[in-house]
Amino acid sequence: MKNYINSYLIIILSILILSSCSTNYKVLSRSSKTSPNWISAPQKDFFVGKGQVSLKSITENQFSLAQEKALYDIKSKIAGGIVENIYHSSSLYTKEEITNDIIKYVETFKSFTSTSSSKSAYISGITINKCEDYFWEIIKTDKKYILHYYIKYPFSSQQMKDLIYDWKLEEEKRMSILQTIKSKLNNYSTIESIQTDIKKIQSMDGILQGTIKTEAQVLKSQLKSRLGSINISINKHSLGLLSINLKLNGKSIKTDLKPVFETNGAKIKSYNWSSNTLHIKYDYDNCNIYKNNYIKLIFKNDNINLTEEVSIDLSNSPKTKINLKLNSPISITCGEWKRGLFINTCKSYIFDFSMDNFSKGDFKINKIELVIKKETYGRWHVDDNIVFDNINKSFYGNGTFTFRLQLPGHYFSDTKTYKGEGKIYYTEKYSGLQKQLKFRNIKINS
Repeated sequence: MKNYINSYLIIILSILILSSCSTNYKVLSRSSKTSPNWISAPQKDFFVGKGQVSLKSITENQFSLAQEKALYDIKSKIAGGIVENIYHSSSLYTKEEITNDIIKYVETFKSFTSTSSSKSAYISGITINKCEDYFWEIIKTDKKYILHYYIKYPFSSQQMKDLIYDWKLEEEKRMSILQTIKSKLNNYSTIESIQTDIKKIQSMDGILQGTIKTEAQVLKSQLKSRLGSINISINKHSLGLLSINLKLNGKSIKTDLKPVFETNGAKIKSYNWSSNTLHIKYDYDNCNIYKNNYIKLIFKNDNINLTEEVSIDLSNSPKTKINLKLNSPISITCGEWKRGLFINTCKSYIFDFSMDNFSKGDFKINKIELVIKKETYGRWHVDDNIVFDNINKSFYGNGTFTFRLQLPGHYFSDTKTYKGEGKIYYTEKYSGLQKQLKFRNIKINS
């Protein structure tokens, strides 16, 4: 009895296992009554591609997507043939990564050189129109609808050999290009030549494989680093003329890029290249000595963005230099009289000065030391020493300036002939420097 029960359980378990392993599906629709033999038994010089799409309902149309997937399956198989024949092993990239990149090439089957020597140049591309046969069916399984689309695509063993040959040939050419670029890595003379080589490498993105791909990525990074190391170097700068060089690792480098200028105060008059030097002429008449005046140079395109702001130093400009002269005469008049019993006396005197500024700079007078001399019997003697302190009078630009200072509690004799000498202490407003103007033999009228 016990053996009978065990045998029964084994039979039941076997039935359950077989039931779980069986596929429960139903064919709802087909392109033909039976599936063609080429699906299960591939033929020579043909590839079979399969595209599978899940449907939400039996009426949903996803044939275009299924065709695309079937075509991609063909491309993957052709690319796999290249991988198997060329890239046997790679420590850097997986077989899947290499296959995906080669598919990009297989999709067009066009030589990079586009020459007649290309063995695969006659292959114009993989399209659904070139399929020799197709088959599709819609099945229902586990309450799901699935569309299977199969295509029979002609691709001979000779075509595969030609494609592999062409791939190897082009890879040798690409390697030669990379070696040439590597050999001149430290000898570029123009920005454009660096950018051209970067574009050459970028054009091979998705084509290079294995260690060559890694070398190309490193080389491209090095070239971009070269572009990033270029700087604008000031060669010479004097008011109105600026000369600059573009330098890479201390060496001058040329460019066809036209500079863009942003200025504050200055106005660009002209610029021209002479050898490796850019000469810029500019007008600084509109520069404000109390603001930040500059010229910003910009060299920019898709791969480079160089900027340099050059300050304009007006310390040696006519706008900032002060060139003063004290004019003759100095006039002394009485500002306030004090009446006396027999004679009136002057309580305070007014001194009228006149000065010329032959430059455009602004200045402020702080102090004047004046030694007054009078003539007695043909000889000049010091009559008085006068100091005007804390004057703080400001003057702007060039021209003739007059100003008046008052001196209280002083007395002058009735001598009409005086002359003066001394110093004027002033401050240059632009530089903040304190300077002195010495004068002598200035006539004084009183």
